[in-house]
Amino acid sequence: MKVLHVLDFTLPHRQSGYSLRSKSIVDTQNWLGMEPVVLTRSGGGAKVEAIDGVPYWRNGMETYLEQMAMHLGAFHLPDTPRICRVGQEIQFGKQIASVIEAEAPEVIHVASPERNARVAIDVGHRHGLPVVYEVRGLWHESSVAQGWIDVDSDVYQAQQTMHVQAMQDADVVVTLSEVLKAECVLEGIDETKIFVVPNGVSEARCVVDERCDELAQQLGIGTKDVVLGYVGLVRSLEGLEGLLAACQCLQTRYGHIKILIVGGGRDLDRLKREAQVLGIGDRVIFTGEVPHEKVDAYYSLLDVVVIPRTRGRVTELVTPLKPYEAMAKGKALVVSDVAALREMVIDGETGLVCRADDVDDLTRVCGELIGNAPLRQYLGDCGRAWVRRERTWETVVKRYESVYDYAVQKRKPHFPARIKSQSKQIAFYSQHLVGVGHHFRNREIVGELSKMHDVLFLDGGRPIPGADLAEGVTHLSLPPLRAGSNGLMPEGDTLNGDTVLQKRQSLLTDSLMQTKPDVFLVEFFPFCRWSLRGEIVGAIETAMRANPNVKVVCSLRDVPTRAKSDVLQPITAFPERHDGDAMRFYSVPFGGAHHEQMAFNRRYYEEVVPTLNAYFDAVLVHGDPKLSRLEDHFPWVADIGIPVVYTGFVAEKLGDVSRLENMPTQYVLVSAGGGAEGLAIVAPCIEAWKLLDKESVLEGREMVIFAGAFIDETHFEALRDLCGDGPFRIERFTSNFLAWMKHADLSISRAGYNTCMNVLETKTPSILVPSIAMDDQEFRAQRLMDLGISQVIHPDQLSVTKMAKAIQEGLEKPVPEYHLAMDGAEQTRKFIESL
Repeated sequence: MKVLHVLDFTLPHRQSGYSLRSKSIVDTQNWLGMEPVVLTRSGGGAKVEAIDGVPYWRNGMETYLEQMAMHLGAFHLPDTPRICRVGQEIQFGKQIASVIEAEAPEVIHVASPERNARVAIDVGHRHGLPVVYEVRGLWHESSVAQGWIDVDSDVYQAQQTMHVQAMQDADVVVTLSEVLKAECVLEGIDETKIFVVPNGVSEARCVVDERCDELAQQLGIGTKDVVLGYVGLVRSLEGLEGLLAACQCLQTRYGHIKILIVGGGRDLDRLKREAQVLGIGDRVIFTGEVPHEKVDAYYSLLDVVVIPRTRGRVTELVTPLKPYEAMAKGKALVVSDVAALREMVIDGETGLVCRADDVDDLTRVCGELIGNAPLRQYLGDCGRAWVRRERTWETVVKRYESVYDYAVQKRKPHFPARIKSQSKQIAFYSQHLVGVGHHFRNREIVGELSKMHDVLFLDGGRPIPGADLAEGVTHLSLPPLRAGSNGLMPEGDTLNGDTVLQKRQSLLTDSLMQTKPDVFLVEFFPFCRWSLRGEIVGAIETAMRANPNVKVVCSLRDVPTRAKSDVLQPITAFPERHDGDAMRFYSVPFGGAHHEQMAFNRRYYEEVVPTLNAYFDAVLVHGDPKLSRLEDHFPWVADIGIPVVYTGFVAEKLGDVSRLENMPTQYVLVSAGGGAEGLAIVAPCIEAWKLLDKESVLEGREMVIFAGAFIDETHFEALRDLCGDGPFRIERFTSNFLAWMKHADLSISRAGYNTCMNVLETKTPSILVPSIAMDDQEFRAQRLMDLGISQVIHPDQLSVTKMAKAIQEGLEKPVPEYHLAMDGAEQTRKFIESL
């Protein structure tokens, strides 16, 4: 049987009883002929690596998002911590799903904590797989025992609720002890689906090692010393303060005793100080953390292993690994009488039991063993024999065969095999707050997608004349918004802003829950559209509720909002990221000439990177890297943990663009996009055309002007008056713009994405006057000028004479040959189909 083990962490990244049990189970299953596969929630390194013949998949995004949240520190945005936390769960679920697709396991075996179980159960059941939830410990109870949280806190209650819900939803629950099984039953879990698989030790470790004299000499342990000790994580619930107090009592009677504490932990320094306070610093040896492969040498020096756990809910319920290891090494064992330890030790035969939290009783029991070497030998021999008979991993792990068989049989009738369809349900969120270019680019994409798939186009901008969608696209118009001088504004006076936003959110929720999209394309966000952050994130989360397997993709033009990286100061908070590449983030020191720009950069980073890594599966850049790369505008691309894919430019295709009946024989085309800056660009063109007309160089050409669908009425009338009865034709808008562009002798326009794509597609000579308000246009225009494709006039330098000269040059100079990827819509469809 092929088993996917979902674990929080593993060796070698972290050493504990949890990781040691995991390694032992996986290796033993592999030895028994099963096919274990491991996915860890945390742990760096390669995405997948083989360890002792077992594939280990690493979810690097977990640590990545955690480091990012820590590094951002004082968040600019109040919801960034939540986004990082949500992102951890989303990305972990996606990682589980991808490993399921790659490895095709028959069962999922997820170990504590409960948050891992919750995600694994949801993903596993969606894939028709049985899920075994192994309750190795109650992590929230451990947090209470160590004073990190309170039982009355919201955190504790939420974790407890999640833990019980996970046990209820899992197909099988595994516990490590009978006492923990009984607790699960008290929580309302069906006893018939609870199996006990205790801890164990390797058969190879059930040997009594010869005393390591070299190590003893290094530690200052004499041949006549009786050594009491502990091996494991140093934390308050282990009761080691009681062991030190017992040592203080015993030292007057037994001058040859030593205490050896082997292990690290957050309470180690406090324990060291306690030893000094008690005046036994010369008798207590602290080693700190020791690699597991070297632990045997330390065990060889111990005469008595003491595990005096304090009484508490977690210690009563959870059985540690270390008592079995001590017995396997033939050591006399002392444990406190908490229920979990009592279940592991036969008092007087495989160890001795003392009362928990009772230093006098611990002192008495330890005293019995210090002065009685034969008793130590007897307990050690009996304990080792019992472990070899009952608790080797080879014996214990065989229990999982019945666990998995039960889980498979229980789940099989409920989840038939999935049938994959080539056709996808695709939702595309489009929000053109200014102009019309975004809409026309998105129209090309959804038109291409609709050839093979069902497409829902969620349109949040103002209606655009002649902007009909492909026949197969379902069009949902949200109450339109536009960017105004005071922020977002509803179109018209029928609704106020809050009402519009509420209605939009309701429509988005209803449509996405009904559509259950396989792919959710989001235009421009999170690189822009920050004023709609709540609406867009809410829509993404709705799409994920509707279809937890949905792929969320950012659809980005060639040039997003630009950050000026030259004013940033690099720091090295992230030594490495999940794929080993150096992280690059830039700090924002207070003061200085560039503070305002750096503050913007910090906000820009925080708006984009955590959100992409939390919610998205890919970024599609609709451009050609030969002309522009994302790094040119967003210097932190290395921090984006999802694929960044260049599709090529999305351009309206020529097709059959025959000359229209009302077209002049020869003409120059002037266009102003949506029209927000129509007056500023069109007026100089009209005056320049008049100047050239006086010089008799137009050769019968006319100037055709499209001033913009949304141009201000007074501005449009002013331009009409300026044209007079000269060689001009002026309109607001045309639905056949590409045909007009194709047959023009010259195009004059801003440098917006859509118009530049028309220029590239038709290979029409062009003059670009980039908008100062749109920071993408100057960059795009400069690159097209560098390739010799377009002339560029900076708006600050725009004059009638300069425009007239550029028009003359444009009419005389041919466009050079160039080769740029112009099949962005088709490549977008192919990428979507590959998901």
